[in-house]
Amino acid sequence: MRRFSRVVLVVFGLLLGTTGSAQPPAEKPSEETVEAVATGIRDSGFKLFSTLYELSLLRAEAGGEQQLTISPMSIAEAMTLLSLGAEKQTLDELAALFIAPNSGIKDPAESLSLSVREIRSQLADFAKHSGDTFEYTSANAIIINTSSLEQVKLNADYRKKAAAYYDAQVFPYAFDQNALATVNNWVEEKTKGRVKKLIENLDSNTLSLLINATYTKGKFAKHFNRMSEGTYTTAKGKKVPAFFLTKNEEMGYAKSSGLEIFSFKVQANDSVPNVERDQIALDILVPSGASLEGTIAGLTGRRYAAFVKLLAPTDVELTIAAGKLEPQKAFQLGDVFQTPDYSVRRAFDSDLAEFDPLGRLSNGAAFHISEVRTKSFYEVTPFGFEAAAGTAIATARGGFMSNAAVKRTVDGPSIHVVRHIPTGTPLMISVYDFPKNYTEEELAKLVAEGSGSGRQLNVKTAKGYIHSTWHEGKRSVVLEDENRKVLKVFNTAN
Repeated sequence: MRRFSRVVLVVFGLLLGTTGSAQPPAEKPSEETVEAVATGIRDSGFKLFSTLYELSLLRAEAGGEQQLTISPMSIAEAMTLLSLGAEKQTLDELAALFIAPNSGIKDPAESLSLSVREIRSQLADFAKHSGDTFEYTSANAIIINTSSLEQVKLNADYRKKAAAYYDAQVFPYAFDQNALATVNNWVEEKTKGRVKKLIENLDSNTLSLLINATYTKGKFAKHFNRMSEGTYTTAKGKKVPAFFLTKNEEMGYAKSSGLEIFSFKVQANDSVPNVERDQIALDILVPSGASLEGTIAGLTGRRYAAFVKLLAPTDVELTIAAGKLEPQKAFQLGDVFQTPDYSVRRAFDSDLAEFDPLGRLSNGAAFHISEVRTKSFYEVTPFGFEAAAGTAIATARGGFMSNAAVKRTVDGPSIHVVRHIPTGTPLMISVYDFPKNYTEEELAKLVAEGSGSGRQLNVKTAKGYIHSTWHEGKRSVVLEDENRKVLKVFNTAN
């Protein structure tokens, strides 16, 4: 029996990878290879989404939280970075997660990394040329524990490829009592405060950490310009107060087989010249005549792709609840991946795992996976979405208003998918069943934000209307009653 010691690889990411100083590989994957990998990420993402939804129901029954939002791209990036250091049957099992069947790919490790790199590069390029309507940042690092007796020795070839494909840098760091706070603070900073305390504890025997921290934010081409109070019905049938967002837009729309799908883009509006378009879409899938649970159970990646193909430009008046998902606990994926549905077993077996291309320890010991975790953040406002995610892989022992053709008010649960249009890769998949309420002051700040960026927003409340107007010789955000009497002037300076 081979000897194994603890090594933890932690990857925090959202949809994507990084922009960094490392030079990209000279070779570029074929369109067929990228399509095979994007399809694999899509299919495994929806499959995992369905599995985790079942687990979230069990978690809720036990008194825990039920919020579910995941980033298939983040999970894929973490696992493919690891698979870059795998070989033989271990590599085959990992590659099967993210490569479509019968694709004919002969070098899965290189093909996965090149394809993920290509998708990440397209996302970063769109962020650069989108006219400030799409943000995408990410950073990767491999941290080696210098205070451990057994040192991690990464193979030079793996280190070189990790830098080329994932912009990963290697840093030595003493894992003392401050290490946990240092790592978590780094991740929180890189994700603009959206991923907090992903690592709950850091064992003193941990030998290394591989970290990816990513953040993304998109502005809708046409924002939701009206808000109003209403009642939202959750998947459990509970009625709760919520603020609803409304807009009129020619957007993608389809209705078939128990689902309605609404799709609109993240990009600069048509008045902004010389910016890239048609890269990111938000798809909202609304169960029609079926329960949320039944809808998710039957929602495969292939079915989702078929729905996307049915989308046709349609004038829609769409109303959805403002919502925010911020799970406090990460999902553990290790046990899930080892089930027959996923069949990733050798990578978790201390006797069978094959990670020699990754490296070894100074005492000759090898690596295996002991734990995989993921945690995400997702929010929709009148102007766009914001998202982040974390995926952690631990190796070795232990772990760690108009005449619209369609008028729809979504006052119950739905499924949100943030999609990379060119490849069809789902960046985020979320159960949208947690409506958000706002104070008058928060609503006033949203109105001021919209006014400052040329995106007018009018909010209807029980007291009247909150909007931006001229008041006493200056532009102000006010609350007016039905007779346009000013009831309150808001201070929105901060």
